[in-house]
Amino acid sequence: MKPEIKFKKGISRDQDVLIPRRIEDYVGENELVKLIVTICEMLDLSKIISKYSSVGQHAYDPKMMVAILFYGYAIGIRSSRKLADACKHRIDFMYITRLIRPSHDRNI
Repeated sequence: MKPEIKFKKGISRDQDVLIPRRIEDYVGENELVKLIVTICEMLDLSKIISKYSSVGQHAYDPKMMVAILFYGYAIGIRSSRKLADACKHRIDFMYITRLIRPSHDRNI
């Protein structure tokens, strides 16, 4: 009789699960993304922020956008389309954006 090979099994893909409620729980304590977000939060962008108007559609937070650029450059992603795609599919970028999905496409 051939011994049964046992593999680790994950949960069924269609099973409901309770996932961590905080995006923070998905990013390790000493990850580069956390350092970059911390640094960008300390930046004085008041001169840039003062140029924004409250009329019309709300803009993306300049500190968030700078963090996306810094982090993307740090890990080798420089294309705006690839950065936008990373904001949709990568948890480290979702951490930066707080689940907002900045895009090069103005219709999104």
